[in-house]
Amino acid sequence: MTPVYPDPLIKQEVPLPPGEQVSPAPADRHLWQITPIRDMMWLGGILFCLWFGYYLRGVFTPVIIALLLAYLFNPLIRRAKDRWHIPRPVTISCILFVSAVVILGLITWLGPLLAEQVQSFAERVPSYIQSIAQRYHVRLGDFSEHLSGLATSLKDDPLSILRPVFSGTGQAFGVLGTVIGTTTDVVLAFILIPIYFFFFAWHFDGTLDQIKRYIPTTYRSRVRHIVRRMDDAVSGFFRGRLAIALGSVVLYSLAWAFPVYVIGFFSV
Repeated sequence: MTPVYPDPLIKQEVPLPPGEQVSPAPADRHLWQITPIRDMMWLGGILFCLWFGYYLRGVFTPVIIALLLAYLFNPLIRRAKDRWHIPRPVTISCILFVSAVVILGLITWLGPLLAEQVQSFAERVPSYIQSIAQRYHVRLGDFSEHLSGLATSLKDDPLSILRPVFSGTGQAFGVLGTVIGTTTDVVLAFILIPIYFFFFAWHFDGTLDQIKRYIPTTYRSRVRHIVRRMDDAVSGFFRGRLAIALGSVVLYSLAWAFPVYVIGFFSV
């Protein structure tokens, strides 16, 4: 039998090992298939998203805050539903009501105290500056007297400090526009954050279930394991800091409200 030799002029196809793919020739590549260009495109996309988020920070900030709050309170809402069969909207409404009462109470209680402390600090600033100047041998000249007069006028008439600003019409409109814009942003944030939080927390578990369906089956277990570990770390950090902050607020509030009783209790 005559052996058959391959024709050297005919291109022979060599089978590839399983799991390997043929990389296209450089002339047949797209731009995103070139590694340096693909990295630059990813970097540019990330920078654009950061710039876009900063440019629309007034819109995205309430959304991000509400989503973070929904993430932090979701275990409590889920436990109330699973253990006591309380619907999620009812638990969320209770959380919003308690938060509103606490915030209004803090504003009502700390508002006058904060105004008094600011006024007292403004009165003592000239003496503080004078003592620092005497200690470090700094000559202030008439600056201390001018600052003392400014503090006195601020105590008698707090709006007197704004009169030089409003002396010019252009400056007045600029300051007025800034104040109105900032006030509007704060008011809208206080209105939108509870609304966003209500709907995010209501459908939080359902949204997670929808996202899980888009994860490929081959990577689903690994992705779930990694996400669970990240969730434990992040949630533990935020909830721990939140618990520490709430505990500090309660202790400092008791110390400020009942200093005599607290000192007497610890001196026993």
